[in-house]
Amino acid sequence: MSNQPTLDKLVSRITLGRFLALRALKSRPHTMLELAGIAGVSPAAMTGMRDALKQDGLIEDACGKDRRVVMVSITTRGLEVVADFEDTVRTGIA
Repeated sequence: MSNQPTLDKLVSRITLGRFLALRALKSRPHTMLELAGIAGVSPAAMTGMRDALKQDGLIEDACGKDRRVVMVSITTRGLEVVADFEDTVRTGIA
């Protein structure tokens, strides 16, 4: 049995900031500073958010040209969570 949370559990833990960051990562990898601005949080808070999203298997580090800049990208599991979250919101609004 995997230690990874179920898709339903992951969706239930998505905050607005996490959703905004994940949705932005659908188009391309971003730096941590970019994601902090998109999510509306401080860079320090984004670091904690990154740690949690990585632990859940939703994002991974992406190799950038400058090793001093931390880039992240979304995983297949992260794409599934975003799609499920968007479906949940659409169903709730309809």
